Amino acid sequence: HPGKGEKGVATGVIAKINAGKITLKTGENEAVFVPYWRGGMPKDGGWYDKEMMKKLEQFKVGDKVKISWTMEEHKRIDSIERIEKAE
Repeated sequence: HPGKGEKGVATGVIAKINAGKITLKTGENEAVFVPYWRGGMPKDGGWYDKEMMKKLEQFKVGDKVKISWTMEEHKRIDSIERIEKAE
């Protein structure tokens, strides 16, 4: 597992998108990426970063993407770009 603050870039095909969680298939492996968390606990209105959630609506299963991430409890999405649309 990457250590806190470690950064990376992953390129692969989206296998699953579920409420902000993206499962990316890179060859034989799968990795899960999530937006940054904002605003404390869910009961206090905390949720995934709204702008990133909006951006993720443009992507769908089968899209080939490049995700830049930073480790913060989970692999957090710094940026995501489409390389190739799903067929």
